[in-house]
Amino acid sequence: MDNATRTTLPDSDDSDSWRSPYEAEEEGSDLTTEIRSLMDHGVTDPGYAIDMACAAAEASETLCVLLRSQWALYTPQQAATVVSALFAQVSAAAEALRGVDRVLAHMAARGDLGHQTDHGDERPRTTLPAAADALDRVLGGHASQSVELLLRTPSTAPLPADAHEAVAAVARLLGPRTPMTRCDPTTPTQGIVDSLSTGCGCEIDIESQGQVFSFGRGDSCWSLDLKVVMPDGSAIYDSVAELGTSLDTAHPDHLVEEILRVLPQ
Repeated sequence: MDNATRTTLPDSDDSDSWRSPYEAEEEGSDLTTEIRSLMDHGVTDPGYAIDMACAAAEASETLCVLLRSQWALYTPQQAATVVSALFAQVSAAAEALRGVDRVLAHMAARGDLGHQTDHGDERPRTTLPAAADALDRVLGGHASQSVELLLRTPSTAPLPADAHEAVAAVARLLGPRTPMTRCDPTTPTQGIVDSLSTGCGCEIDIESQGQVFSFGRGDSCWSLDLKVVMPDGSAIYDSVAELGTSLDTAHPDHLVEEILRVLPQ
């Protein structure tokens, strides 16, 4: 089920309603679970604080790279989830800046800071609280409105319900010269196979440069294999490439673009 059907529209009177898409999605995230497990052990030392800050920065920078692709998101509702999470980062960053300022106050109270001025002021006069307040103003002016607008924007993306529908849609897009084999595209497969990991058993034969390539799903990924038919009718497959998306309900146009990218020209 995609975010368009899973996410509930927020109550416009709830000042924190912009959090709902992020909070609904984070519960199923393996990465989120791993991070939470660290806190379950009561970790409080500087090593973990620094590691967590650096990991958060790396995750944000990685997201920037992912969003350079037009296929990073398929629907406005998926965009709402990302935007909701980004605003949650802004909120957390504001509180973390205040936290650093509080920790510095404790350092000063313990006598762990050297003099910063000629007047003997041991606490650094940072602008961290002011920076945190500025981030809060960003949230107040943009978070709820941005997320709610995206949630309410209709999506017309032709997203498949499962891997079987994805393969059938790709076959239609590629045309009649790319037949599906081993499976009738009109036959329901739910309950017969695990479409998330192994697909529905369908494959599409694609001719290019005098060779035949097979597109299908297996081992939790989409792949393109060189197919060689033997005299006895059996086939030998040689892996060419795994496509750039592993989502079993990937946008059919995304899959076609990936196929054409790796096909020999």
